Amino acid sequence: MNLDIGGQNNRNDQLGKWKIVDLHDGADFQFNLENECFPFADESVDNIYSSHCIEHIEPDRLRPVFFEMFRVLKRGGKVRIVVPSFVKGVFYYFFFPNVLRRKMMPRLNSNTPDTKMSRLSSWFYTEFNKNNGTPGHKTAWDFHLLKTYLEEAGFKMVRKCTLHRCSEVFKGKDNPAYRAFSLYVEAEKL
Repeated sequence: MNLDIGGQNNRNDQLGKWKIVDLHDGADFQFNLENECFPFADESVDNIYSSHCIEHIEPDRLRPVFFEMFRVLKRGGKVRIVVPSFVKGVFYYFFFPNVLRRKMMPRLNSNTPDTKMSRLSSWFYTEFNKNNGTPGHKTAWDFHLLKTYLEEAGFKMVRKCTLHRCSEVFKGKDNPAYRAFSLYVEAEKL
């Protein structure tokens, strides 16, 4: 079984090859991973994919989530995490501020003026989304932070990837529209 964590809003189950884990109705497994253990046995999951999900988790709940990913993943399994990239956000802020105004960029907080800094700030913190019940962004990510969480949980061979450079099992999972502002990281359970 392959898990796509947080994949309901951008569902790409590849004809059932991936099981969607999400807060929202219609997910194959509907639960809040911020508050609950994964409802899977130890080493019962082949691979885990998560795109633009873990930045919505409260910082004090991140370690348990990564430890749960490690617990349920089979030996030899891979995890691919895609999050908004702090480095890309700062790069756009200084060199290409118009990119921060793109529709696909993280949403602007409803109570802040529409400025370059408030757009950059939304990469790190946004309010609760009243439209779909999704928590806002809670954490900013760079490779070092994501690598640290993965290694603390027990993952090995943590590496930065790109939209098109990924393990075979993840081919076709990434949303190309997120490329401009995403960090892609893969790791393995050996």
